Amino acid sequence: MDEWNARYLEQWKADFRDEPDSEKSFAFLKAVLRELKALETTANSSPQSIASSLTTIIIDQQDPEESLLEFQAVLFEAAISSPLDSRNLADVTRSLVQGLPSSLAEKLQYNIASNARERWNGPDSPSPKKDMNRCIQEWVALNTFVAHLTQVRAVPLEDYALRAFNRAFHSDSTLDKEADYHIPAAGAWIRILGKEIYVWSTFAPADGLQDVPFNQDKWNQWKRGFEAYSNCNHETRAQHK
Repeated sequence: MDEWNARYLEQWKADFRDEPDSEKSFAFLKAVLRELKALETTANSSPQSIASSLTTIIIDQQDPEESLLEFQAVLFEAAISSPLDSRNLADVTRSLVQGLPSSLAEKLQYNIASNARERWNGPDSPSPKKDMNRCIQEWVALNTFVAHLTQVRAVPLEDYALRAFNRAFHSDSTLDKEADYHIPAAGAWIRILGKEIYVWSTFAPADGLQDVPFNQDKWNQWKRGFEAYSNCNHETRAQHK
C-alpha cells in the first residue's frame, strides 16, 4: 500500500500542484491515505475506527465539502487499483455516512453517486500504458466496489446492477470483446448481491426499488447469458488445448 500511496500522491502533484490551496489539499490527502492504509491489517484498526478518524480529519478542514470531493476521488481509485479490500472501503464509507453531520453525509453520498455515474462512461480502452487485462480488472473492481456500497447500504446504487446486466446481456456486447468486460462485471454483482437480486426479480422489489425494473424475465435472461458465456469460454479453451 505504501507504493500505491506514493504513486497516487506523485500523480496528484503532477496534475494539481499549481491549483489554489494545493498544499492544504496535499496534506489532507496524505492524512486520508495514512488512515486508509490501516485497512491492510484490520486486526488492529477496524473500518469503524478508521471512519471515526476520517470524520475528524474532514470536519477539521477549512472547507469540509471540498474535502469530501477529494476524499471520494481517493476512495474510488483505492477501490479500483490499490491492494485494499473494497468491502472494507465500503464499510468505512458506511460508517462515515453514519458519523458525519447529516448535511455532509448527504453530500458524500451525492458525490459518490456522481462519481459512479461518471465512471459508467467507461470502461477504459487498452492503451500503451494500460493493457486490456488491466482495463478489465479495473472495470470489474469498479462494479465490485459499487456492489459493496449497495450491499452495506452506504449509498443506494442498485440501479447500477441493472446497468451492468443490460450491458452484459441486452446488447451486442456478448458478440464481441466487450463481453470480457461486462459479463465478469455482472458476475461481481451476482457474487455480492445475487440473493438480493434474485429476490427483487422473483418476488417484489425492496423498499425504494419500485422504479428499478428487476423481474423474473430479466433474471432468466441473465441466467441464460451467464450459461452461454461460460459454455463459449469452455469451448474456446478446448479448441486451444
